[in-house]
Amino acid sequence: MRSACRVLQSVDCCRPETPRSRSRSRRPAGTDPGLIPAFWSAVDTCNRPPGETRVPGKSSPDVVRVTPRRPIRVCLVAPSLDILGGQAVQAVRLLRGFGHVPSVAVGFVPINPRIPGLLGLLQRVRYVRTAVLNYHSGEAEDHLERWRRSAIPVVRLADALVVPSGYLVDVFARFGLRARVVANIVDLDQFQFRARRPLRPVFLSNRNFEAHYNVACVLRAFALIQNRYRDARLIVAGDGSQRRQLQRLADELQLVNVAFVGRVSPDHMPSLYAAADVYLNAPDIDNMPGSILEAFASGLPVVTTDAGGIPYIVRHGETGLLVPRGNHEGIAAAAIRLLQDASLSERLVGSAREECRRRYTPEPVLREWVRVYRALVAYGMAGKAEFTAQPARQLADASEMVENQARPLRSGRSSGAGALPS
Repeated sequence: MRSACRVLQSVDCCRPETPRSRSRSRRPAGTDPGLIPAFWSAVDTCNRPPGETRVPGKSSPDVVRVTPRRPIRVCLVAPSLDILGGQAVQAVRLLRGFGHVPSVAVGFVPINPRIPGLLGLLQRVRYVRTAVLNYHSGEAEDHLERWRRSAIPVVRLADALVVPSGYLVDVFARFGLRARVVANIVDLDQFQFRARRPLRPVFLSNRNFEAHYNVACVLRAFALIQNRYRDARLIVAGDGSQRRQLQRLADELQLVNVAFVGRVSPDHMPSLYAAADVYLNAPDIDNMPGSILEAFASGLPVVTTDAGGIPYIVRHGETGLLVPRGNHEGIAAAAIRLLQDASLSERLVGSAREECRRRYTPEPVLREWVRVYRALVAYGMAGKAEFTAQPARQLADASEMVENQARPLRSGRSSGAGALPS
């Protein structure tokens, strides 16, 4: 399944442990301790108990109760920022966000260099009581279809499947897999809002230079925009296998005022949004691009194709303008419409900003993650068998045991977003 399943979260919750079992659990028997030092270092760190309360129970005198003195311990397994892409960014935001949540203690294991047999190794480590697969790729349908015989059993190894959009809930459902939505995070302190009055013809594209993101479509759209607005500018951030091809296309289209700025680190990305006035996005395949949420937060009106999960987060005419995939003429027309209709642009920006505040800031997103973790902890502490056959259904049952949960996140036109179908 290539590198699509990139965020794996392990939760220490399903079985009580004793000091002896904890000391034995740090490495599987027969494993070379020098094989993956970063992995074992993180596991050892996660295994250090921040404080625990042992309460005698009916079934065992060694039952560990989760109390405010013993946070839920979570280990994020994800790309580091050495890998260009939104999955690494989301992992870092989760890591930082949980630093302010006292009920959760988080460790981090990067997948680069890739850990061979990751799921198998994690299952052999006693620290890892529960595995939560947080799947982000917009190519899920292609992955599951092509590698059905291997991908689906691997996904079923996880105790809970969590995805960032209702689109992926629907995709996994078609393959008999149940998923729950926990959205991506955008930090409003990092991406600061700026009102654009009037809207200038300064555009931003910041997707990786890979075929399925179709940055070429943005360049062709900008050529049409520049026919109308000769002073129009385009900032193109990113890198990838199509870099030379895209630079050649810009020359062939005789574009002016186009700046290819290369790879930009997440810390410097806010300055690019601040410099631009309109965000252009033209992927053929996508899920829930964090760049759209960053544009929302920064005050840029969004023009995007309707690929994959994008219609689940962008409502046409309300929070952005949607165009069919591959339609560069439509992207150009929508961008020119924004420049000519100030009231439309301001309405889209205002609605998008409110959407960010309500659904994608750290507080509501981390609250949903804590609910997932608490549900898994409650199920484990109730003495149930480990999640195997129907983990998503068991997670839903466990959620009811924890609290009367608020209505899950819903986005766009998906009736199943944020819910666990029964």
